[in-house]
Amino acid sequence: MGRFTKRLILGLTAALTLAAGGAYADFLLDDMEGGSNENKMGYYWYFFAGDDDRIAMKKAQDVAGKGYQAVIKNAGPGDQYGVFSFEPHATTGKTGSSAALIYENLNYANLNECTDEKGCERYPTIGMGTSLTESDDTPYGAGFNGVTSIKFWMKAKDVDTVFFKVETIENSVTGEFGPTNVGIKTDGQWPKNPKDLPGKYDKNPSNAWIKKIHPTAEWVEYEVKIADATGVSKPGTAIDGDGSTSKPNGATGTAGDLKQDNWWGYSFEFKKKNATKLAWQINNDKNTKKAGELYVDDVRLIGTFTYVPADQCLSCPGKTLPTSGLKLKLSDFENADPLQNSLGFYWYAYDDKNAGGTTEISDYWTENEHTGETVLDAKGHGNGGNGVEIAYSLGKSFPDKSGTTITPFAGIGTNLFDTTAMVFMNATGATGIYFEYKTENVDFLAVEFSDASDVANAGKNGDNDDGQVFYKKIPGDLTNKDQKNKWTGVIIPFDSLVLPRWIKDGDRRFGSKLTMSQLAKIQFKYQGTTNGKIAIDNVYILGLEGAGEPNRVKHVGSKAMVAGLRATYSRGAIGVNWNAATSITSGSVQLVNTKGRVVASAPIASASGKVTANLNAGTIPTGMYFVRVNAKDVNGKKIVQQASISVVK
Repeated sequence: MGRFTKRLILGLTAALTLAAGGAYADFLLDDMEGGSNENKMGYYWYFFAGDDDRIAMKKAQDVAGKGYQAVIKNAGPGDQYGVFSFEPHATTGKTGSSAALIYENLNYANLNECTDEKGCERYPTIGMGTSLTESDDTPYGAGFNGVTSIKFWMKAKDVDTVFFKVETIENSVTGEFGPTNVGIKTDGQWPKNPKDLPGKYDKNPSNAWIKKIHPTAEWVEYEVKIADATGVSKPGTAIDGDGSTSKPNGATGTAGDLKQDNWWGYSFEFKKKNATKLAWQINNDKNTKKAGELYVDDVRLIGTFTYVPADQCLSCPGKTLPTSGLKLKLSDFENADPLQNSLGFYWYAYDDKNAGGTTEISDYWTENEHTGETVLDAKGHGNGGNGVEIAYSLGKSFPDKSGTTITPFAGIGTNLFDTTAMVFMNATGATGIYFEYKTENVDFLAVEFSDASDVANAGKNGDNDDGQVFYKKIPGDLTNKDQKNKWTGVIIPFDSLVLPRWIKDGDRRFGSKLTMSQLAKIQFKYQGTTNGKIAIDNVYILGLEGAGEPNRVKHVGSKAMVAGLRATYSRGAIGVNWNAATSITSGSVQLVNTKGRVVASAPIASASGKVTANLNAGTIPTGMYFVRVNAKDVNGKKIVQQASISVVK
């Protein structure tokens, strides 16, 4: 190792000082700097038109027979979640490069009040919101009781009044007094008149608790206090007046700064624990202009608010490598070829270019002396010895092939499977991963694990590399201030890994659990907006023993078990010995370089379960290679095995 002294983090577990994390006071829900519509709880921003979505929301669509025309010029194309998709608006934020823009030049000149044959009066609305929970029917729960107010920055152009709403489960389509239960059909048709509805449903759809705000052309920070409602005189009754002598059934009660609006909906008691969304709404009847712009930025939840995101592990760092129990050393980067892991596969760096991004990985590259290819420079980049490190300059957010906005990313990874033969690592029984890391200008580092379900052409229709990975986020130096420029040990239990929220049931062939018998990759990824550095060293799989050779894996569908593939180099020849099952009938052995090119091959001989072969290595240069066996069992099914070998002449 020369002048480097390899270190493993041992001894007492380090204490961490977190700038942000699982338990928050004054939680930043979103600053719009991620470049996508995902907030910091992992839920999403959205556009809407009409309180009940009765208007088919499409750009510049004139709904026949209604005279409605809704144009949200900055909305993205429709996707699986709706006819509008939300995208942050660049360069207009209070802080940073982006802000939430609801609409630009929205023309609702034809959105006049509607009148049906029963005399209803309904005014068109438009707005945007962000979710706090999985669905409109899922309340946040008691944890939201600690929120005492909501702060946000806002500015507008040609907007007189904004309704800031804290929506609750009562505002759900399926809430007790929501559209489903009061007679509005799923196709968006309203009942002809509330009076036509029977019993307790003699009332309009739900009326969210709001605060009316008159925005200015300059950025202003607003604070809206919230509390459980008091003074609601008749919960569950229709609000069909303004509280005057002639129209007494107006809205009653307060919930901090929130109130219900007069003249529509029904009254209910606001409870913080039932919160589901925050929204900013513009009503046609409250605004004199027919076109306008509204911007929101830096939304914060104020108070003793506790939020523990499922995808973060703040207690994972500060660990040491266990001195007892099984552990498989995947990489300490100190072997003859430091970029090769113990399975014979290589470490690599990656960025978002293949997906359409412009991120650059700028430093810590070198040229492989044997192959001439550009690879990571492991020398001296570890914890006192070798390791892998990247420095990156992130590009801008970009749309992928489906039109979804992607936040730029860069990372380090290593394969655990044979990309040609589709032979995967069998880590059955493994309990977690230990590694050491160091970051610069990183808030959270995502540690990702993929199995065969996220590998293209892995043998089943639907298998593809579309990001269906299991992951956990750990704090970087921006979150843990004591960690800056320091190596930190981490243990992540495999049973704590989660899937991204956008993955739905049935999307993955292997279901909602990581398939430990077919692991494909481990990757360490930063996704965000700040340039920085990532370094990784001393990676161990906990709960396993041995060198982790890829011949521990059985090829999918084969009944012939494999074990003990050995390759040796001597006097210009490579000898191959494999204690295979007796069901092996035929096959060949190949010598493959690190670029995947076959440089030598020979048939195998099989007798009493022992497979042998000899390869002439006289003309190949010094370097690292793979010996790959392609065999067939008695049923004609293919079995592939691989082992690494170093040829030194």
